[in-house]
Amino acid sequence: MFKKNPFTLLLLVLFAMLVLFTGCGAKEKKPWDEVSSYVCYYGPFNRDMKEFDVAILEAANLSKSEIKELNNAGVYTIAYLSVGEEKGLNIGDGKGPGGFASYYFADGEGKPVQNANWGSYYTNAADPLWHERVIQTAKEIIDKGCDGLFLDTIDTVDRYPETFDGMIELIKKLHETYPEVKLVANRGFSVLSAIAPYISGVMYESFTSAYDFLNKDYAKQLPSQIQTSGNLGAYTINMARKINDFKVFALDYALPESKDDIQYYYDRAWEYDFIPYVSTILLDNVYVHDITPRSERGIKKDVGENAVWIDDPKMPPPNTDPGNFALACNGAAVLVDSFFPGYAPRPLNDGYLNDRRLDWTKIAWASAENNRDHWVVIDFGEEKEISQIKIYWALDANKFWASQNFSIQIPENDDWVDIKTITNNPQGEELTSINLDEKIKTRQIRVFQSKGNGPEPRPNLMWIAEIEVY
Repeated sequence: MFKKNPFTLLLLVLFAMLVLFTGCGAKEKKPWDEVSSYVCYYGPFNRDMKEFDVAILEAANLSKSEIKELNNAGVYTIAYLSVGEEKGLNIGDGKGPGGFASYYFADGEGKPVQNANWGSYYTNAADPLWHERVIQTAKEIIDKGCDGLFLDTIDTVDRYPETFDGMIELIKKLHETYPEVKLVANRGFSVLSAIAPYISGVMYESFTSAYDFLNKDYAKQLPSQIQTSGNLGAYTINMARKINDFKVFALDYALPESKDDIQYYYDRAWEYDFIPYVSTILLDNVYVHDITPRSERGIKKDVGENAVWIDDPKMPPPNTDPGNFALACNGAAVLVDSFFPGYAPRPLNDGYLNDRRLDWTKIAWASAENNRDHWVVIDFGEEKEISQIKIYWALDANKFWASQNFSIQIPENDDWVDIKTITNNPQGEELTSINLDEKIKTRQIRVFQSKGNGPEPRPNLMWIAEIEVY
């Protein structure tokens, strides 16, 4: 039996303390803007999750120590949180349909409305009681040690437009309550422009794939769907993150043996500078695909699905005036409050006006037609000195659809202030030219139409072909 050396014991104690205070050899996480891989998986702990920079997970299926193990492996742990649906029915205040919580929607029989695909129940994001419940659930997840929250079911606002403002307020409240927590939104294109300042990421679920719930079948999207996802959804996301930077994750669905489809999904996501992952629809397995994107990263980031936006050889080249700060070719980004079906924001600053030879999807942008405020933000990329704004109103049925009343705004102290207000704007004219009283330095302008001030026949619409800023 050998004699213990006091000095050796001291070294052992010091080593144990060092291990304790350095997180048991924890691996440092990459900076968030450098992450390049992720997994979306809702099952119990799986060690393969450590192979990724980011894990979108179901916190209820992992213990606190398992979440810590992922964090110590250098993985960002982003936990599922539904903000527009609830898995089961909750009694809550009992003031809602069927004697359940007030935040459920009632069907024709007075029962809570259920999502037919998943069995969950739609919730009213404008209800304060729902806010309380979401904030409390978020606290429980964060207390488990997760780095962030994956905000699912935001798209409930498309089914219930009256919840639009409530959803924005809820996400803003989550950000303000937990400012260090990363919020990753699942889709939510209708509110993206409003929530962009509060989020760290967006997931584009079903970016290139399609899942048929009725026939339980996986497939690529149709060509028309590819065009829409690239020229509307993806282009909008990439314009939004030029103004408020965030990461984008593409989630597609395929059977693991569908190698060619998976390769295609990875390649297309990479072209838009999205981080790809492919799983089965239940997200109940971790797939470490031995696949490297073969496409050029970000090649479609600024141009959408069509590398050449206007590909008609009969069309003249677009306006490329270097003095027009609003043009996309001069580095400007455009952000809108909403979309009318099929109307992308890209025509707003592409250099083409109301040319009747263009397809309607490439002539103009139109907002959603609802009784809400509508607006367009133009971000120049850097501060410019401006003195004039020209708005070319959309042409349809041989008529120009000019807004009746609107204002030109610039950002100030985290808000927007009017620098010019236009009232009783002449109807039926193509161009409204606004000259400022003096030159103003700004990086952004916003064309703002308060609710009900659109064209006389359709006052809930905002419909613009092109915006120029000089």
